[in-house]
Amino acid sequence: MRVMGRRSAFAIAAMGFALLVSGCAAMRGMSAKHAYIEAETEKHVYQKPLKEVWPQARQLLFQAGFEVKDTDASNAETEWKVDGTRRERYLVSGIEVAPTQCKVQFMRSQEQQVSGKWTSDGTERDLGREYELIKHVEPDEHDKIESEAGARGKKAEKG
Repeated sequence: MRVMGRRSAFAIAAMGFALLVSGCAAMRGMSAKHAYIEAETEKHVYQKPLKEVWPQARQLLFQAGFEVKDTDASNAETEWKVDGTRRERYLVSGIEVAPTQCKVQFMRSQEQQVSGKWTSDGTERDLGREYELIKHVEPDEHDKIESEAGARGKKAEKG
């Protein structure tokens, strides 16, 4: 059995460090991209009236397997969707900003079953679902956000 020489040990350590640094750079890039997408989604205002955006928001819920129980022109609540010992539902709100502009927010409630009782995991805004809606309603705006997020991710990778 041969003992590793100093040069070999140094080369392996250098490769390990390079992998670690490049992995950290990739993580910084992904984090910057994700943060930009979330920020843009959170403040997004559709350049369309609510009556045009609302049906597509409801359609996203149906496509995800949710049943809408209460709805009007600007609010919808789904039934609980159960998956084993977990369940979730949505409250979706449409907000008219101006006659030709609106916002749509998806709030997701999650619960888990513990000892036969449902306990809340909390309620949070689902920016992922909102970003999906932007893609369907305003694909050009989605592409602009995606492009800028990619550029910011690459910049963050470089440090």
